Amino acid sequence: MVITCFAWDARPKVNLSWVINDHDRIYIQTNVTEGDRSTYNSTSLLEHTPTSENETIICYGNSVTSSEYNVGVSLYTYVLPELYITLNGERIEKEYVNSGENLNVTCHAVGARPTTLLSFNDRNENVTELPPTTSTSTSRISFLLIKRLEEETITCTSTQGRGGESDLTKYVMVTVTVSGESTTQSAIIADRQTTGLSYSEFDYLQWAIPSIATLLICFVVFCTYKITMKIRVLQKPLQGTLQHKQKSDLPSIPSEESNSIHSSGSESNYYSAAKVGGAKDRIFSANEFCILLSIKEGTIYNRWMGTIKISSDVKKCAVLTTIAEGVTKKKIIQWDAFVKRTLDLPKTDHLTKIDGIGVDKTTLYLITEHTVCETLDSRLTFDPSSQSSPFSVSDVMKHIASILEGLECLQSFGFLHPGLSTKKILYTKEGICKLYDFCLAEDAPKIVTLKKTQVKTFTLNQYPPESYFRNEYTAESDVWTTAVVIWEILSSGESPFPVDEDIKPCQDVKAPTLTWPQNYLQLSNTV
Repeated sequence: MVITCFAWDARPKVNLSWVINDHDRIYIQTNVTEGDRSTYNSTSLLEHTPTSENETIICYGNSVTSSEYNVGVSLYTYVLPELYITLNGERIEKEYVNSGENLNVTCHAVGARPTTLLSFNDRNENVTELPPTTSTSTSRISFLLIKRLEEETITCTSTQGRGGESDLTKYVMVTVTVSGESTTQSAIIADRQTTGLSYSEFDYLQWAIPSIATLLICFVVFCTYKITMKIRVLQKPLQGTLQHKQKSDLPSIPSEESNSIHSSGSESNYYSAAKVGGAKDRIFSANEFCILLSIKEGTIYNRWMGTIKISSDVKKCAVLTTIAEGVTKKKIIQWDAFVKRTLDLPKTDHLTKIDGIGVDKTTLYLITEHTVCETLDSRLTFDPSSQSSPFSVSDVMKHIASILEGLECLQSFGFLHPGLSTKKILYTKEGICKLYDFCLAEDAPKIVTLKKTQVKTFTLNQYPPESYFRNEYTAESDVWTTAVVIWEILSSGESPFPVDEDIKPCQDVKAPTLTWPQNYLQLSNTV
């Protein structure tokens, strides 16, 4: 740049000199012209290339009769960064990027001056990222992304500026698209834009990944509600989306709300793992299964531990479930239709596996496979003295996604899950969450009524308002209970609503607030 210093209307003539960043004086020839009223105009031109972020340039003037005086200017210089995004460490400039469930999105700003501030925006919402890493001229931020949602655009914005002055901004984007496969390759189109400067170039990526949590319970309900509404309009058979999922052993089914592998006298202590035999028809006659031990006799369900005959010389441990005699006589629940429909459920890691049905005279049994396990609640509250969460960030994201996928599967086949809670989610030794104890959608209000008669008190943690007051239960009610489950996962077992308060109709209930655990901070806007 060329910097000019003027000294006008002086008498006698003024000589000019320069000082840059408090270094030695620089003398450049001064051009002097005559002004009005026998005065002189002095001009000096300084050619200078800024090399640092802040620079101070001072012009000094003096004459034979006056003391030295000066005028200065401060320069703020900038260098725009090289801005790019990596997915799981891969530069998006490559032609293809392989996708996976755990997607680490990182934004890099290299060679910036002054140091740039980076931020993420995902589908028009700010993303709370991992703590940024910043050096003199390089900044980097990242966050984990696990979703199964529609197309979304992730934008990283670089901001350079000072308070009260216009900021220099530059951004780079990737667009994530959903595909039917778990691993997808998508083409990439690149482009960048800078605001406030004449600079252009853009990054765009098409990608595919699988699928949460919220700051307030109402926000969680809203997000999960959108998922539920999607379930209702699914046109594609669910088997297509689940047929590639890895199979795994299914756990035993606890009978009491407090059952866990750490408590004594629970159903899970009777269970043992069993290897699966050869393929067999899923309908078992009376001589092909054997009831060994009563696990639970309840108001709604009775359960036994037993065996089923896989082949002539192979037997397998199983859990046999039927409804209580009183419920059968009153014909409250459509048990036969429920058992029949469970046979249509696809194999998935997120539901207890249905081995088949057993027929003994007039009794119809639902037969499920089992292994030793605990409940999600017992896992969350196993060590109350510990201040840290039992799950890592990736564990939390995996468990939330598992629960949502299990519910999506159930609702797609006409089931609902009244009474869903962390105590009703099995947690296997492999760290997999599984759902059980669901029912037909048309039987859900009756199940709610029966469950409420079994306990003296209940809260909004167990039932949404429509079930709490009116014994109603719909797909939207599943949204409420799922939101509570997600809340408890994020808060290490703490419930959102008070457990010792009676709620009355028309009473205002204070919306709960969740203080995000520091190690889950990046989840607050990603799910």
